[in-house]
Amino acid sequence: MGGPGTGGCRAQDLERAKRQSASLEAELQQYDADSRVVTGRAASAAAELEDRIASVDGWLAQINGAPVEPDPQVVKLWQDRVNLMQQLVDVRVTSAAYVGL
Repeated sequence: MGGPGTGGCRAQDLERAKRQSASLEAELQQYDADSRVVTGRAASAAAELEDRIASVDGWLAQINGAPVEPDPQVVKLWQDRVNLMQQLVDVRVTSAAYVGL
């Protein structure tokens, strides 16, 4: 078991990951992917990332509201979601920048 303060640290990590995720969601909304021309490679990469995000979301939905104290696995899932979202933003922004040249 973790020592004192471990739950508080996890709670902070969880809240940080949730804020980052929401920020990245908002950033993605600014890039209307459906109306942009992208390469096949970028579209494939985006689709794969979206599938992986959906998988993480599925796991999060299954454990939503279960423990009061954040479980390390829940924090890890949110952090994984943030990493995937950041990659998706990178793919969408980079491909939009290249196509816009």
